[in-house]
Amino acid sequence: MHPTFRSLVTPLMLACAAGLVPWSAARAQCNTIRLAPAVNYAVDNPRAITIADVTGDGIADVITGSDNGGPVVSVFPGSVSGTLGARLDSGGVSVASAFNVAVARINADAVPDVVLSTSSGLRVLMGNGDGTFGAPAAIDSGSHRQVVLRDLNSDGLIDAVVASSSSPTLRVYVNNGSTLVATSSVASISLVGVALTDLDGDGILDAMASGASTIATLKGNPGGTSFQAPVPLGLGSSAAFLWPADLNGDGRVDFTGPSQPTGAVNLISNAPGGVVTLAGTLPALGSQSTGNAPAVDLTGDGVPDLLLGANASGQLRARPGTGPFAFGPEVSFPTAAGTIQIGIGDVNADGVPDVVTTNLAGDSISVFLNTAASPGVITPPSSQSLMLGADATFSVSAAAAGTFQWRRNGVPLTDGGHYSGVNTATLTVNEITSIEAGSYDCVVTACFGGSATSAAATLSLNPPGCNRADVTDIGDTGAGPDGQLTVDDLIAFVNTFSEGFGCP
Repeated sequence: MHPTFRSLVTPLMLACAAGLVPWSAARAQCNTIRLAPAVNYAVDNPRAITIADVTGDGIADVITGSDNGGPVVSVFPGSVSGTLGARLDSGGVSVASAFNVAVARINADAVPDVVLSTSSGLRVLMGNGDGTFGAPAAIDSGSHRQVVLRDLNSDGLIDAVVASSSSPTLRVYVNNGSTLVATSSVASISLVGVALTDLDGDGILDAMASGASTIATLKGNPGGTSFQAPVPLGLGSSAAFLWPADLNGDGRVDFTGPSQPTGAVNLISNAPGGVVTLAGTLPALGSQSTGNAPAVDLTGDGVPDLLLGANASGQLRARPGTGPFAFGPEVSFPTAAGTIQIGIGDVNADGVPDVVTTNLAGDSISVFLNTAASPGVITPPSSQSLMLGADATFSVSAAAAGTFQWRRNGVPLTDGGHYSGVNTATLTVNEITSIEAGSYDCVVTACFGGSATSAAATLSLNPPGCNRADVTDIGDTGAGPDGQLTVDDLIAFVNTFSEGFGCP
């Protein structure tokens, strides 16, 4: 199982992983977002989405929660082909709006369960292990938005923190071994998004919260199951979910937060000592945006890329990460109408993250398979037959190439002597001799590590003719025939015949 994307991929799990391994500077050859065209799957009124393995086959599945009239929870099983399996519905017909869905093991049966935040409260659906779930159990009431699942008190059980637009607006639920129990709360501003990380380095999880009017921090109390009053940061607002990711390579969790309905994205920096600042705001990408803006490395260069959806036009919009809090030009991918949330996960088990959107107005999800797992089709080098002492060049190309390694007769080459460019797309063989003749191919490795080997090309030496000019061609140093037969020319001529390149 792939350690990063085939596990329970939720904003929570990315919060756990983000920032643990600082990323390096972007490699230019690995900075192109490559997503296959969308494949749409029907489901009524989908809004919430997460990606996790809930069928037990080791491949991540797509889990959605629907608004009124749609299935409470739907599962689209993942497969190695990338084609999702037949939809599995659970929980009956929804009578509320499902704002967020998360997956974790809540009870003691070691089977993934679903936690759903809705417009009428928090709901838990216990898993059956086959992609189906039991009836939704109501934990409380209220209009809840983002839910984050973590072991808050280090007892080995998964707890929950919920951002709500109903007072109290930050709510904590502790796992009692069989379900979630409301434990503490903070009366705060109306909230939409929440994320957890240790902001001040004291070993206790703190909360970053966002709402229509402000962005605030809430310091965690000892024990982990309660928070202090919010401290507004004066950073504007973010009326959508927060997404944790290391946006500047310092090993700490930063955050993205889109503002609805404008589509602008706040980039929130988390510096040592709990110093949280607004690192920048990306301009609006459309009149309406999705409820989250995932930042995840889609290209294999180690730098998070930014995703946002356009609700009105039905588009997935992506910007490749180029450096600390910096992103390149926008690339758009069509979706069905009403794109509302974005999920990230490896739905075809190839080791790279794919992208799935929920399309509320289009009654569907759109699956974008990431094609960066392999270098793609390789244009092979061409065979050449040259005279002794000439220069040869071999070139390959591949759509998603990250690195190159040229080989002669299956043996990797190194720069130096007759060879240069052994780790580039073009290999040069200078002043060839019989030793350099042979079979040349190139191992092309994709940015995410998958590799393929090009078809081989042959380098051969043309046999010299049996006239005086050919003899002088062999012995000269590259300036062309000089019309004079010298001892050096004769020695080179004899050597050539001894290597098997004589006249027919």
